[in-house]
Amino acid sequence: MARLFVALEIGSLAQDLVAAEQARLSETMRSRTLRWTKHDQLHITLVFIGEVAEERGAHIVEGMRTPLLHSPFQFELGGLGAFPPHGPPRALWIGVKSGANAVISVQSLVAERLEQLGVQREKRPFSPHLTLARWRESRPSDRPRAAAGSPPTIARVSANAVTLFQSRVTSDGSTYTRLVECSLGEGGGHR
Repeated sequence: MARLFVALEIGSLAQDLVAAEQARLSETMRSRTLRWTKHDQLHITLVFIGEVAEERGAHIVEGMRTPLLHSPFQFELGGLGAFPPHGPPRALWIGVKSGANAVISVQSLVAERLEQLGVQREKRPFSPHLTLARWRESRPSDRPRAAAGSPPTIARVSANAVTLFQSRVTSDGSTYTRLVECSLGEGGGHR
């Protein structure tokens, strides 16, 4: 069995800038129940596929080799929020400011391709974000402290491809392996 997901990688410079924001937030929030996303795992998940048999996983890898018909684009990360929108938060995230429509468009193309490969489409609407941390325990009062003092733009990112990852859960946390990079085609009709 393989646990798969498709994501937009943000590159090492943006990862460094986001990690600096994580460090600032860690000092500001002083929560012992926050588990911060590791530097090398900072990305925007487009589609979480979940557990699939090895044979089906190989089929998905092959299906993701063809470029997506969407032009490369840029987007900005900024603005903090938490999921769920009310009550005690479970996940702290940075949103996609400019370029959100392009991220949503690419996510839709990935979901459509995966649907053709037998992966059921998520019923909830896609909300482009990058998860900074997850709370093991939280209170509603944790929510307002999360947004205090964050810069409006944390990083600018150029998107040229999406990546299919395999995730393995170990006692030390998750490890991600890149399986295939699916480039964004220059001739893509979307912008």
